[in-house]
Amino acid sequence: MDVWTAVLAGVVQGVTEWLPISSEGQATMVMMNLLGIKPSEAMDLALWLHSGTLLAVLFRFGRPYWKTVVGIVKGGKWRRLAWFLIAATVVTGVVGVPIYKALKHAFSAAAGDMVQAAIGAALIVTGILLRVAPEGLRDRWSVRLSDALIVGAGQGVSIIPGISRSGTTMALLLWRRFDGGEAVWLSFYLAGPAMLGALVLELKEGMKAAKAMGGEWMLVAIGTSFVVSLLCMEALLRVARRLDFSKVCIVLGSIALVVPLVLDLLG
Repeated sequence: MDVWTAVLAGVVQGVTEWLPISSEGQATMVMMNLLGIKPSEAMDLALWLHSGTLLAVLFRFGRPYWKTVVGIVKGGKWRRLAWFLIAATVVTGVVGVPIYKALKHAFSAAAGDMVQAAIGAALIVTGILLRVAPEGLRDRWSVRLSDALIVGAGQGVSIIPGISRSGTTMALLLWRRFDGGEAVWLSFYLAGPAMLGALVLELKEGMKAAKAMGGEWMLVAIGTSFVVSLLCMEALLRVARRLDFSKVCIVLGSIALVVPLVLDLLG
């Protein structure tokens, strides 16, 4: 890995994490296509890039997370959000860990073109979900246990490369009749514990993969993803009610599906 590839990987992660397109899926494709590494190794490296976006979440949402912790003790409206966050995170782990373990084993023997095609199909599904999801009028203070269970399960399923975590959680929150801007805020709010859990789960493998590809360049990639993530989060939170995320998912998913077929024909 060289500096430009590291920067590119960080930019891909920093931008796509907050759009309803799969950051892990896009980063996996970059790793496979630019670096020519195996799908299972690309999956480890893509997951490791989340440390940059995790730092960005903790930086941007540090105050809300602190209020959440205080709310558990003092009560009030933040206690409701605290239990929402805890319940959703637990469900995410229960659903996501077995899926990730099973997929990682399957990916180790998967052909790169098949993986990329699967990513494209999953992106299109995410786009369709976002397009048909109805907007509502609920705000973050009205979260319920049922919201946590549904959104947490969806977040767990989004461990599949190509299924967008932010896109899935936003779509489910919209289906639960949350306002669009509130759905974006809650999706970002849920990201911190989910990313932290994923990093802990694959810390050992991620360290080995990063060292094999050049640890110093992984630091460049992580730093780039941190800076780009902060900029993207702030921009999306400001214009959340104006963006049509579904078209982005469908277009990128279609490209990911078509490119392997074209390359096979040319080959």
